[in-house]
Amino acid sequence: MTFSTEKNVKRCVIRRFFLTVVPLIVLLLIGCGKNRDTEPPIARVGDCSISKEDLVAGYGLNAELLDESTESGRIRLEEAARRWAMDEILIREAIRRRMDQDSSFKARLHNLRRSLLIDLLFETACSAVRVDSVEILEEYDQNRENYVTSQDQIDLIYIIAPDRNRAREVQRQLLNGMALEEILPMYDQISGERLGWVAKEDLSPAIANSAFSLVPGGISSPVKLKSGEYLVLQCSQKRL
Repeated sequence: MTFSTEKNVKRCVIRRFFLTVVPLIVLLLIGCGKNRDTEPPIARVGDCSISKEDLVAGYGLNAELLDESTESGRIRLEEAARRWAMDEILIREAIRRRMDQDSSFKARLHNLRRSLLIDLLFETACSAVRVDSVEILEEYDQNRENYVTSQDQIDLIYIIAPDRNRAREVQRQLLNGMALEEILPMYDQISGERLGWVAKEDLSPAIANSAFSLVPGGISSPVKLKSGEYLVLQCSQKRL
């Protein structure tokens, strides 16, 4: 049986169920009384019924959109009731066929239970935790390379020195507040420039990781290049 044929068969089965239950749903919706002491059922399948309140809660619906005093609200409520009835009929059919006793069903139910319990535990634990803006900024500053996206850019300055000692000299001068234009004339074998705004993919991986881990105004330790030279980076600004 092809996928298309299976899909058509499924539609036919659901249509038969649907035609069986629709008249009952419509009658219940029209026949809902005004007595609100107890919420009257709006749909029934066999000995099982559901109220509007339970329908809204069970399907995560917006109660305001199901206002029975409006035509659109009644239509939405009827559609939701039909959906519940269809689900109930299909569940009953599955139980009649003893699918709930199938070993594969029980295994899936067991795994689902484990997953839901873990999710619930985390939700409960996280709801009790309060993280302020200072902690968020500290986490970002300490691990900013992990939060870089393809849209992030930095305003980057680089200086290349022939050896580690001169690279460290340049690093100290940058840390002391000297500008690139002041440093370059002091050394014959040192070069550098302001690259301007660059994205992470514009740089080689080793350089990008070092550059994008810098805070605005930050200066890197010397990074050894394949050529044997050393690179010092300075992040002027960051645009996220």
